[in-house]
Amino acid sequence: LSQTNGLVFPLLVQNFVGEATKGARLGELRLWSLMVALLWQALMGMLSDRSTSHLGRRRPFILIGSLAMTVFIALTGVAAIISSNLQPEELIASLLDQLEAILPFKTGTLWLREGDQMFVRMARGFADSDERIGLSISVEDSKLLEEMIATCQPIVVGDVTSDSRFPALVENPNLSWLGLPLVAGGCVIGVIALVMDEAHFYTTEPDQIASAFAGQAAVA
Repeated sequence: LSQTNGLVFPLLVQNFVGEATKGARLGELRLWSLMVALLWQALMGMLSDRSTSHLGRRRPFILIGSLAMTVFIALTGVAAIISSNLQPEELIASLLDQLEAILPFKTGTLWLREGDQMFVRMARGFADSDERIGLSISVEDSKLLEEMIATCQPIVVGDVTSDSRFPALVENPNLSWLGLPLVAGGCVIGVIALVMDEAHFYTTEPDQIASAFAGQAAVA
């Protein structure tokens, strides 16, 4: 668990605050966590000093704490077993559904990278979502994909009709677009593309949340 936290927390912090201030913010998070832990122990000590239980002052708190930790570890183990039993296709199929609970979208597409090609592995919200699975595009044919692969950073487009990276045949003037790169080992292994039929729908805060999700999805 501690090893997992050591990998997960830095990734989440980096996705929210960026690479430049990741170290400072991670240090602050650990400092506050340590302070809370120390204060909690002191509070439990004060409460136990006033305990009148026939089991003693400390034993009830030690027992409750031990039981709570046992339950937590058991639940963590069950979650790990469930995750390990899921097949890659099941994990892929759940990505967009999980993301929709965090950030709404009208249509969503999960692209996975194979060399210089991007393949659609999951689509949601389209009239022909099932038929889109398996479609491919060359990275060099999309300026958006090229930019995300080069920078490993998300792209937000408030209105696709005013962005030269989109083809002129886009008819709806109120489409906002969000591209989230899935980064693992410093390389983009896939992209999640979200579309909403409302101009400038995606703002900074939702983008940060979605970026954190994409980082975690790539690690998984």
